[in-house]
Amino acid sequence: MVEEVSVTERARSLACAIISDDLDSSRQAAESLMGLLMCGGRAERVPLRTRQDELCAIPELRAALSHLLHYGSFEGRYFGCLALSYVLHCNPTSIRLVGETPGIFEGISLSLREPGVQGLASGVLSQLAFRNKDNGERICNTPFILDHLASVVLDGLSSDHQAAATCAISNCAANSAELALKLLDVPGILEGILKLCSQQRGGEEGERDARTCVSAIGCIDNLSYHEAVRPHLRRPEVMGMLIPSILL
Repeated sequence: MVEEVSVTERARSLACAIISDDLDSSRQAAESLMGLLMCGGRAERVPLRTRQDELCAIPELRAALSHLLHYGSFEGRYFGCLALSYVLHCNPTSIRLVGETPGIFEGISLSLREPGVQGLASGVLSQLAFRNKDNGERICNTPFILDHLASVVLDGLSSDHQAAATCAISNCAANSAELALKLLDVPGILEGILKLCSQQRGGEEGERDARTCVSAIGCIDNLSYHEAVRPHLRRPEVMGMLIPSILL
C-alpha cells in the first residue's frame, strides 16, 4: 500500500519546483499548486479556509511565490498571482503572513507591468490592503506600485482590470487618512477614478463599465471618509465630474 503524501509535503515539493531555474518547470509547479488550493478530487471536503491556513503557514511556499513574481515567466506570474488570490481571499491570517513575506510587494509591482496579469496583480493588492494598515503602508511605500496602479486605472486592458486596480486603491485609502492623501498625490490616480465614475457604454461592455463605475464611486467614498481628504474632493473640477455620475 502506497502511503498518501500530505498536502503540506506536496506543497513543499511544489515550492522547490517553483524556484527552479527552468521557467517551464516553475510555471507547471505553480499551475499544479492551484489543484491544492481549489481542493479538488478527494480533498473536496476540506473547507477552503482550512486549506488556506494549511498552505499559507508554509514559509517555503510563501517565499517561492514571491520568487515566482520576481523571476517567473508571464505564465508563471499569472499562476503566482492566481494562487495568491486564492490563499488570501477573506483570510486575515493569510493577508498578514503574505504581507510580511520578503519581496512580495516588489514582485507584485513587477507583475503590474504585464498587461495580461495587471488585473490579477491588482486584485492581490486589493486583498492584501483589506483592513490591514501595515500592508497598505507597504503598498504605498513600494517603488512604482502606485504609478502602475494609476496606469491601470487610466489605461487598463479591460474594465475588469481597471475595477481591480480601483479596489486596490480604495482598500489602501480606507486604512488611514495618511495613506489616502499619499494616493491622491500620485499623478493620474484621482483623474482615472473620476473618469471611471462617468464611463458608460452600451451592451455587454456597458454592464462591465457599470460595475467598474460602482467600484470607482466606492473608492471616492473611502477617500472621502477622511476629513483631511475632503477638501481635495470638493474642488470644482472634481465635483464637476463626480456629481453627474452620482445622479445617473
